[in-house]
Amino acid sequence: MPHRLNSLEDRVEVVGITWGAYEPDLLRLRGRVDLVIGSDLFFDPSVFDPLCCTLSFLLDRPPGGGSAKALVAVQDRSGDWSLGEHFARWGLRGRAIHPREFLRGTGIQEGDLIGRHTIFILEIWPDKQRQQQQQQQQQQQQHRD
Repeated sequence: MPHRLNSLEDRVEVVGITWGAYEPDLLRLRGRVDLVIGSDLFFDPSVFDPLCCTLSFLLDRPPGGGSAKALVAVQDRSGDWSLGEHFARWGLRGRAIHPREFLRGTGIQEGDLIGRHTIFILEIWPDKQRQQQQQQQQQQQQHRD
């Protein structure tokens, strides 16, 4: 579906994706994605693994193919939820960008934006070192079989 806002239809593509499902729309995007933008994706721990799997697939680039990342607005719903094991499993890294950082210089007060919620932007990118280790392990396993 072309995005028509600000005359970006030639530069931006909006695609609906089912997390963890390798459908034709997802497959044709591999290696072509520079930026994934999402909002409120980490709302239920049952979607964390398929979501990280899909992000890992989308953000993967061949050597020398540049870099890609995801920016996801997240509302912290539970201190018990963690993405660390999912990031490790799928070769991802991330960092939280808190409102005070991304609102700096805008004139917008943090409380006016988030109210009483804990909200941040999660920047996610491929952990190239981890991905290389996983590829080496897969190759070693194939040689053993």
